[in-house]
Amino acid sequence: MPSISWPWPDWERAERFPLEHREMDLGEDFYRDMARKASQGRGEVVLVIRRPDGRLLLHTKPFYPPHTWRLPSGGIRPGESPEEAACREVQEETGLPARLERLLGVITYTLRSQAGEVPFASALFLFRTEAARPAARDADEPISGYRWVRPASLHRLAAHLRRLPPPWHDWGRFRALAHDLAAAALEKGLPAT
Repeated sequence: MPSISWPWPDWERAERFPLEHREMDLGEDFYRDMARKASQGRGEVVLVIRRPDGRLLLHTKPFYPPHTWRLPSGGIRPGESPEEAACREVQEETGLPARLERLLGVITYTLRSQAGEVPFASALFLFRTEAARPAARDADEPISGYRWVRPASLHRLAAHLRRLPPPWHDWGRFRALAHDLAAAALEKGLPAT
């Protein structure tokens, strides 16, 4: 089984930030999509963008199920560090001037289906912004709306994602995990690393 190649040397030091591992059984369609992403061996970044009032940025896309919002995310390109990917994705997906504060947590996965299993990882990064009006700068990002919410809303959003019906069910279960980890890390008020 291939492994995730993380370009920072001490990411496995769990005492520096929350590190979770999840094993997930997936349907064939979502597994194929995730196996394609995992074949690049780089994982993804999840953006936790916070304003001074504590509110966090969510987005939605026109093809999502109704009333479905989530934290923005994006892939890590070859030759790019997770931090560089997170900063690039903030600009592409929001256009906001934002300062990277810290790595908030990492979720590693073993994703399985009848076709096999693949590793994947999501690195959550906390950003701070003073701005309030995001706008996607990447023409290939079909973002149809943004919303600022209180951190306590993340657990409710995760519950909503877990309840999505097919064909969104596996995607929702996968996406819910980052929302729960972000909420837990923010509730603990983790110090900057």
